[in-house]
Amino acid sequence: MRKVIAFSFVFIFVASVIRPALPFADYILNYDYISKVLCINNKKPKMQCNGKCHLSMQLQKVAEEEKVNSNAPSKIELEDLQPGWVKEVSMSPVKITSIDCSEFYINLYEFLNSPDLFRPPKS
Repeated sequence: MRKVIAFSFVFIFVASVIRPALPFADYILNYDYISKVLCINNKKPKMQCNGKCHLSMQLQKVAEEEKVNSNAPSKIELEDLQPGWVKEVSMSPVKITSIDCSEFYINLYEFLNSPDLFRPPKS
């Protein structure tokens, strides 16, 4: 049962992500029909529209539908997420003091300057 619910959520998510790209897929799959029949500018071959006008109209429709369907609030307040049984907690300000870094610094760095390491091979 959990797998079915998980797959359904994944399917819904993928479908919502792919939905804006559907006009592009339709344009690519039906390119000949769109460029010859549905193109508004097919009587003006110098424009080389080839159905891009139809594609732009479909993209505008999808954008308008997304605008209308997006009733979700753009800003979520903390009070909206807070359960009713949790009370607001107030914290007193904390005084931060400076720390002397020399007490905690330990020099773990070593440098070995030895010419024996990088010597050319002898012939």
